[in-house]
Amino acid sequence: PARPAALPSPARLAATGPADLVRRHARAHPGTAAVIEAASPGRPGGVLTWRELDRRADAAAALLLELGVGPGDVVAWQLPNWHEFVVLSLATLRVGAVCCPMMPFFREREVDDLLRRSRARVFVVPAAFRGRDHVAETASVLAAPGAPAVAQVLVVGGDGPLPAGPASPGPEPAGGQGRTP
Repeated sequence: PARPAALPSPARLAATGPADLVRRHARAHPGTAAVIEAASPGRPGGVLTWRELDRRADAAAALLLELGVGPGDVVAWQLPNWHEFVVLSLATLRVGAVCCPMMPFFREREVDDLLRRSRARVFVVPAAFRGRDHVAETASVLAAPGAPAVAQVLVVGGDGPLPAGPASPGPEPAGGQGRTP
């Protein structure tokens, strides 16, 4: 079948980064749904438009830059399928950093291992998910002898996309101060 003229070729798409593609799509289709989050316990779910996704990714990228994240730095996160996962992925790409997503069911041993191996500068966790206190688990990992050298921990409260709301104290990891987006 003939390809519609409006669609770019796969080679052209491959030459453009995902963050740029989102920005381009946000300009072309600002009010169209981009991310649909299903409701889950403690979260109503919802829709982000392309415009909102682009705006929130920019705000999250600004926060990462403020925290000293730059090209080649690793940003790790252990988030469920929430809006914040997509926003943080785009923000990390926009600052030229490396994405290190972790499965939300990983426990302290796996988190410790991945934070060490990745040398993550920033780690983002949910306040709680499926009955687990990710903040306490993260604090435990970062308080252990020889803990990974994470500079900042960001906590997603589950009530809004990253980085919504004012910053407030979170767990205090070694070498940095926690913040809640």
